Amino acid sequence: MIRLVLTASVLLTTAFTLSAFASTGEAPPIPWRDPSLASDRRIGEPSVSGILRGERGPKPERGFDDELGEVVGVGLSASEEAYLEKKPSEAFLRSAVLPGWGQRYGERPVRGAIYSALEAGLWAGLLLSRQSWVEGVSDYETFARQHAQVSGDRPHQYYVDIGNYDNTDEFNEAQRRKREYGNQYRNPSDYWEWDDSMNRERFEDVRISADRAKNRVYYFLGGLVLNRIVSAIDASRGLASKQDDLRDRQARLSLGFNPTTRAPSLVLTW
Repeated sequence: MIRLVLTASVLLTTAFTLSAFASTGEAPPIPWRDPSLASDRRIGEPSVSGILRGERGPKPERGFDDELGEVVGVGLSASEEAYLEKKPSEAFLRSAVLPGWGQRYGERPVRGAIYSALEAGLWAGLLLSRQSWVEGVSDYETFARQHAQVSGDRPHQYYVDIGNYDNTDEFNEAQRRKREYGNQYRNPSDYWEWDDSMNRERFEDVRISADRAKNRVYYFLGGLVLNRIVSAIDASRGLASKQDDLRDRQARLSLGFNPTTRAPSLVLTW
């Protein structure tokens, strides 16, 4: 029984092969051995003398396209090979100088645009906050001269103190009760007295607003530094990750089936 099955299998295989040859009149060409197929040509292959001198041509890169039914190249393109030459350290430095620049160097323009837009927003916030701070300081200093008899340049703490007390005597008395004698104002030039408590409160509102604008300046400065750090790390790691993906493709095994020759197409690139 086993011999009968084996004999039938051999006969069927022989008949199938003969029918394939009969339908074309000749043995079908093998794509990767047929020099007439452009997909199998080896560009830049060294001559015999070159081989004797030790020269090596480019490795053949072939694969199979299921839709076209022909052998096609599966290696990296010229642009992808050039991408592997880029340096993650350079992407890091670019984004450290200008966030988003390193992402564009690594061909990730969308992420680059996000970091660049964030950078522009932080700079806008910084400049606006600084303007509010400077204008606020000028406003409350002028207001204090007009309504509290303040003269000369004063430190910031002085303006904090006059915003909480109507005059110098009231402030000094409060310091004596707290036994903080060193904080008292004893110089006559430090004297102040508000013409109205409502004006003192208005002054205090302007001063607090200016101080908040000053704090925002520092926040935006910190944001600019942080944006550079995050953008630089993202640019470097993103470029390295894409390069790793391309290197993985160089070591991929491809397997297809050619309907023309009814033979498998096996490709190993490295």
